[in-house]
Amino acid sequence: MTTATTPLLLRALAGETLPRPPVWFMRQAGRSLPEYRELRTRAADFIAFCHDPEMAAEATLQPMRRFAFDAAIVFADILLIPRALGQEVWFEAGEGPRLGALPSLDSLGEQIEASTGRLSAIGETLSLVRSKLEPERALIGFAGGPWTVATYMIEGRGSDRCAARAYAYQNAEALDRLLEILVESTARYLVMQAKAGAQALKIFESWAEGLSEDVFERIVVKPHRAIVEKVRAAGVTVPFIGFPRGAGAQVENYAAGVPV
Repeated sequence: MTTATTPLLLRALAGETLPRPPVWFMRQAGRSLPEYRELRTRAADFIAFCHDPEMAAEATLQPMRRFAFDAAIVFADILLIPRALGQEVWFEAGEGPRLGALPSLDSLGEQIEASTGRLSAIGETLSLVRSKLEPERALIGFAGGPWTVATYMIEGRGSDRCAARAYAYQNAEALDRLLEILVESTARYLVMQAKAGAQALKIFESWAEGLSEDVFERIVVKPHRAIVEKVRAAGVTVPFIGFPRGAGAQVENYAAGVPV
């Protein structure tokens, strides 16, 4: 039921016609903000920053203090899941993420249950932010889409994803198993986020472009649908936001194939 303090974002996601669209910051903190840059100097590295609830909560709230945004998105990173599953992940200053060799699929699968506990700091961040954020401003949790996360796990860094696409065709069964592992770990992670205070959950599929219709269905739509179904089966009812970046005309297939 809508009340005077129901966040505008949640009203929009519920299908309500509003006098204006809700506004929120796509990037977590706006890393050009001077207060963010000062805060960042206090962390040993970027991953340590993400896993420090006090610092991550502060980074989440900084742009909310500056601007009249309708929602905040938790400060975290899509590559925390590979790390929680046992793959080495680090960030090179000025260059971006780096990942060690892809562990065996059996090894990754064995770490699914433990991975959620290793991400508990993000739940603490969400709880802190929710306690400090005005009730009329929503809080968004998120995770990377399985295909996007898999591209980093396979290639070891951000790239043009040629090697990952080749892997998708040449090692179809292995990729499908990797996506299954990421679906299960991601669903558990998002359930934890919702229980910690996230009022909407976003799936960032940053590399959804350039895929044929059948491949798009297999490695984007099917995994996203499975994530939503698993989260719903756990009793979580908060709305989802799907972001298949670059999907073009296939956005309609995505909307039809992924329940919200």
